[in-house]
Amino acid sequence: MLAEADQPIIVVGEEMNRSRTMDGALLKALDRKTLRHPRQVLLPNTASPRLDKTKLPVVGLSDGDLIDLLISRRAHLHVIHATGKNAAKLLMTPTRDAECAGPDLIKAHRHIGRYLATEYIAELVGVEDYPINHVQGHKTSGYRFCDEQKILIVALMRGGEPMANGVFKVLKRARFLQ
Repeated sequence: MLAEADQPIIVVGEEMNRSRTMDGALLKALDRKTLRHPRQVLLPNTASPRLDKTKLPVVGLSDGDLIDLLISRRAHLHVIHATGKNAAKLLMTPTRDAECAGPDLIKAHRHIGRYLATEYIAELVGVEDYPINHVQGHKTSGYRFCDEQKILIVALMRGGEPMANGVFKVLKRARFLQ
């Protein structure tokens, strides 16, 4: 996947949460020069870099070059986040609570995904009406995401799969890449 990317970005997390097998495969790809302009982003920015910074340069999410790269093909791109909203604060609390684990933690991430889809994706892509059968036996309008079948949902990290699944529960006609 990284070899196919025009600008591969390796997202590097805290050392204790990293895959132990990725370093070898990544080093091989770097030595074979199969990656075009690879870089690493540290999340959080206090995480230690993966491999050598000269082989795999570090770029920050707020670096102008990275932002230019991301936006260059998407002139209408803008960043939105829910971090400061009270609903988001309530939904993210269980994911940070050490007492919340297993099925309850998965459920908490799914709730966040459903919220993000309903609140933000609906605003970004818009909704369209379509005919549905009303419970009283006549036709009425229902609503769904515009071009929902063209949307691809990708879980970016291991913990992101339950959240992506929550988005998928709302965007039923979208595709989900595992």
